[in-house]
Amino acid sequence: MAYRYAFGDEAGQTGFRFDLGATRCFIFSLVLVNDPWLLREYVNCTRSRLGLSLMEEFRFNKSSNYHRHAFLAGLSDLDFVARAIVVDKTLLPDDFRHMRSVEFYGFFVAQLLNHLPAGELDRTILHLDRFGAPKTALRCIRQQLAHLRPKDRRLVKRIAFKESHRENGIQVADMIAGAIFRWQEKDDARFVTHVWDKILLWKYRTTNPPT
Repeated sequence: MAYRYAFGDEAGQTGFRFDLGATRCFIFSLVLVNDPWLLREYVNCTRSRLGLSLMEEFRFNKSSNYHRHAFLAGLSDLDFVARAIVVDKTLLPDDFRHMRSVEFYGFFVAQLLNHLPAGELDRTILHLDRFGAPKTALRCIRQQLAHLRPKDRRLVKRIAFKESHRENGIQVADMIAGAIFRWQEKDDARFVTHVWDKILLWKYRTTNPPT
């Protein structure tokens, strides 16, 4: 089934200074949906239900546990799917340590897009949370997609970077990415269990350097 829209966000850090608090894991998640109004309206209704301002942004790492559970539990009845890639940076070859942050990000966004089940992308409009300079991030993603499989570029009609506080769909992707990150980084599955049935997840494994 092809989805018309996708929303993406990451959790965790791209750096390798573990001695200075860098995260072990990096997560990138996508939420795929045909009617983005469902996600946008859900976020608005959840704000109202929780007594939050209409301007309140849902971000997993800034939300209380109560809000995390309330937000994620309500997603189970919505018509969408989630896809995610999990990267354990301690297992990556040294070549990854020399990548710029935006190159690392672009590499794994492309990896996830390349792993999606056949037919899920078809002229899909992809909205991503802003990561660094949008033009640079977009170039890195497209370069990696072209290297992996040139035809994949035509499966995405457009890639647009947006501020997450202006796009509720990205906030859904953020909350799911954060739940997966908490599970993988801290062995805490309390939050991700709400969306188990929505998620397909890949753990990145390689012995080859990035190109």
